[in-house]
Amino acid sequence: MDSGRGNMLGLLMRHFLDTVYSRPVTDFKSESKRYMALSGLVGEDAAESFFPEGAYGRDYPRGYCLNDTSGALRALPSRMQNYQAVRRILRSLCGEGVLVRGGPGNARNRTLYYPNESEEGVLALVRSGSDGGGVLCASAYAHAVLDRQLVLDVLRGNGVTVTVSLGSPGTGTVYPINSALVGRYLRVYEDQEPFMDFQDRLMRLSDTLSQMDDGEVLLALYPEVREGVVEGGEVPDGTGCRDANLGYLEHVIDGVDSFLGDMQRFEDAAGEGGLSSVPMETRFSLDPDSVLRRESWGRGLYLTEAEREALASLGRNCVAAHYGQLSARGEAVRPAECEEESWYIGRWFADGYPQFLDEEVVLPILALITLSPSARRRFLLEGEDWSAECDTFVSDSKHVRCPLLTELFRLALSDILRGTADTGADLPVRYAALGNVTVEGRGYDSLMSFRLEDGRVLLFYGGTKNRLPGDGDDRVLAGILPLIEGINARVVGRRAGSPALRRLMDGACRFRDFPEERLWRVLRGMAEGDGAKDGERCD
Repeated sequence: MDSGRGNMLGLLMRHFLDTVYSRPVTDFKSESKRYMALSGLVGEDAAESFFPEGAYGRDYPRGYCLNDTSGALRALPSRMQNYQAVRRILRSLCGEGVLVRGGPGNARNRTLYYPNESEEGVLALVRSGSDGGGVLCASAYAHAVLDRQLVLDVLRGNGVTVTVSLGSPGTGTVYPINSALVGRYLRVYEDQEPFMDFQDRLMRLSDTLSQMDDGEVLLALYPEVREGVVEGGEVPDGTGCRDANLGYLEHVIDGVDSFLGDMQRFEDAAGEGGLSSVPMETRFSLDPDSVLRRESWGRGLYLTEAEREALASLGRNCVAAHYGQLSARGEAVRPAECEEESWYIGRWFADGYPQFLDEEVVLPILALITLSPSARRRFLLEGEDWSAECDTFVSDSKHVRCPLLTELFRLALSDILRGTADTGADLPVRYAALGNVTVEGRGYDSLMSFRLEDGRVLLFYGGTKNRLPGDGDDRVLAGILPLIEGINARVVGRRAGSPALRRLMDGACRFRDFPEERLWRVLRGMAEGDGAKDGERCD
């Protein structure tokens, strides 16, 4: 590839994988044009929700990027701004499936280009080699596409199953239960429960405050004031404290309402067909920075009632088969004991399956393919090869045995030693360190660790020997590789709540401390899996 074209391609990929998710800084005249374009795509009613009426006309939307050829051209330095060359590259990227082209329904009849966020788009990007150099994992695009659902889909598409061996506490019998991969991971717009719970807590707090007088509210909110009352014996002047704080709570509740409304509009657009049925133009117009369509970290693997019952049935059938073999050999079988065992094993398998699949199969693979371009290509593009030797993850309640995990670990470690790993990725599963780690004051043997979005830590361990002299010294890492016979992974630590959300709830009525911008920051932090830190932008 010509070096000039290669440089242009790299800059364009950075633009489409990151810049197009950013809020544009424009004047009102430009925003008016964007309103016309947006209304042409999704209709005036939907466009109105992103351009609310204000004192000076329509306010700026929280985000919306038109990604036409002119917009891509402006992302390049002046010496590279060749319209025809950019158009050819964009068309070739569409042909490869890396970008998708929008229809001619926009107001100015221009051709719009969007990153392809489907699984096919991710595979096309990796296949093209454009994800090298940290472009993919350093981008906002990665937040929308490199997730647990992608890993689950690839495993399921290659026919992988899991076999979990459950030991009965009553009889000591071990039951190996095999299952296909079921369940899915919800997107933020599908998982409104945490936000509705937050709103409910605020409303209950509002009801409580409405029944208190100013002095009681002041004492309830400020512990330092309470201490002063104990010492001085006099309640400070709290005139208007209750009404002011009730007014602030109403403002917060309205903000949550607005955020839930955005989620509901996206859910309505998706309908029964799900996210894949929503055109990219509509996705970007309803959720331009991809917050709502990211994976929800508010919960793990989601199972329908039918899937949960099918898993329980697998456990019960395994117990029934065991007792059937005992009966066939002429051994005495008590029906009550069989029924109790069947109920216990079936319930445990259905209840434990989501955590097992998430923590011991999906998350370890996601961590390695996020860190390592080599592991990424191996897992995403060469499934027919590795699935021939890795068609089942087998767990004996202590270890998960699968050649694929060890192979991906070797590739990731090799990339680290060569300096080609994406170690700086700011993703829900982030590379932390090599070597043993301490989590919440407890030391763990570890070959490699990752920090999860919810505050827990994912550890990789295994081989004939975990501890090496100078474990934390990069100079001895090369000595680890020959010792690895089989890699396992586990998640340790407690889930951490959103710090910003905790501060908001702890002092929900300290209206001076939480202006509207910080409220939106908290809500976006909840959507992304952890609290946004002070000083961060909410849009």
